[in-house]
Amino acid sequence: MASDNPSTLPRVFLDSGVLLEGLLAPWSASRAVLVLSRRRVFKIILAEYVRGEVEDNLLRLLGPNPRLANDTINAYSTLLRLIDPESIPLPTKHEVDRHRHLIRHQADVPVLVSAMQKRLLLTPDH
Repeated sequence: MASDNPSTLPRVFLDSGVLLEGLLAPWSASRAVLVLSRRRVFKIILAEYVRGEVEDNLLRLLGPNPRLANDTINAYSTLLRLIDPESIPLPTKHEVDRHRHLIRHQADVPVLVSAMQKRLLLTPDH
C-alpha cells in the first residue's frame, strides 16, 4: 500500500496530541499513525500552530529531565525529516476570531481553522 508518489497518498492532518502521544507512548495508536506515515501509507499534514504546540509541550513536559528531553527532541526532529509533512501556515487572527463559535475549547480554534483548510483532522481528544 505504500507509495513513492506523495501526491497519490491519502492526507491526514494531525493535532499535537497525536504527535506527542506517538513520541512518548511506544505502544499507542498514535505511534502506529506515525509509523504508517513513515512507511508512506499516507501523507501527514502539519499546521505551523500544531508544530509550535508540540515543541512547547515537549519543552514543558521534558524540561526536568534534560537527557530525555534531548533524546525526544532529536527523535521528533528525525521524525519530521522522515515524514516530510505538508505544512499549513498559521491562521490569521481574523480567521481564528471568525470561527470561535465552532468549538468550546478556545485554545484549539487555531488548530480547527488550520484543519478546515484541508478538511481533515486526527486527534486523540474526545
